[in-house]
Amino acid sequence: MGADVARDSDWVFPALIFVSFQYAVALFLSVRLGFPHVPPLFGYFIIGMLVTVAGAVILMLRSMWYLMLDGQRRPAVALLSQFRANRARILVGILGIQLVVLQVGSLTWLKSMMPLVVPFWADPMLADLDHAIFGTDPWKLLLWLKPAEPLIDYVYALWFPIKSLVMAGILISPPSFRKSRAALAYFFTIGIFGVLGQYAFSSAGPLFYEIAGFGNRFADLPLTPVVQTARSYLWNNYVTGGDGIGAGISAMPSIHVALAAWIALSLRSVYPRVAILGWTFFAFIMVGSVYLGWHYAVDGIAGTLAALVSWKLAGVVVERRTGPRQRATAMGTA
Repeated sequence: MGADVARDSDWVFPALIFVSFQYAVALFLSVRLGFPHVPPLFGYFIIGMLVTVAGAVILMLRSMWYLMLDGQRRPAVALLSQFRANRARILVGILGIQLVVLQVGSLTWLKSMMPLVVPFWADPMLADLDHAIFGTDPWKLLLWLKPAEPLIDYVYALWFPIKSLVMAGILISPPSFRKSRAALAYFFTIGIFGVLGQYAFSSAGPLFYEIAGFGNRFADLPLTPVVQTARSYLWNNYVTGGDGIGAGISAMPSIHVALAAWIALSLRSVYPRVAILGWTFFAFIMVGSVYLGWHYAVDGIAGTLAALVSWKLAGVVVERRTGPRQRATAMGTA
């Protein structure tokens, strides 16, 4: 296998174009629908800055610790030297975080407008499909997990910080084909399946089944404290047409499961030594999404497939961008 000639531009430019296209679609829909809200970009910007600052502080303290362990007499000077040597990677990391934040902002905007375009309709079909596959509503098959319910509840709530941590780790890694594929696959997973898939199969999920007007089929779902709080927040935003941070209700496909699968694939590729942690987290999210009532089992299956397709597609895009360089390198060393 030849040398890895990938550059950060191999994922940054496609991601930038992709996010810009999402905003163009959101703006078009907003104008056509007369939708009065815009995405809470300021709030997302603040979150992005907090993540950036927190990551920078953690990395700085980590570097200072190792420099002192190595016996550096002037660790601050050595740290400054490291910053200068790696400033390009640091700037790419900051840019990547802001692109992630911007994309989440556009997703919130699009999901807030979804009820005006296509009201919830797919829930009965998805629930029946679950029942046909598993012989019952799948969450009932997981009731033996009741003793672990608090753990499942809180691990599921950690989805956002863990996803952010993994993305930060990928963004600060050296340029490589694996890094570019992992980063671009993230944007494809959200942008393609998180928008098109959720508009195509507009659904609320088991937790909202009754209040969305489909009956009391899921009335016996376990309502954990975190779930109750999150459900109230999301439904209040939905009925008021709000666009708060994280707003929008959609079940199919499950982006929680899709990005948990993306985490597992990314760690296996970029940080293989901790790949088992990624697959363990994926299993928690897959099971938790059904047990807690956020999603139908088929939502998680579709989300997993979405992550795999996005991973493959990202690999194709990056390979096409690096191909000419790879051939030039091979000719130069022949």
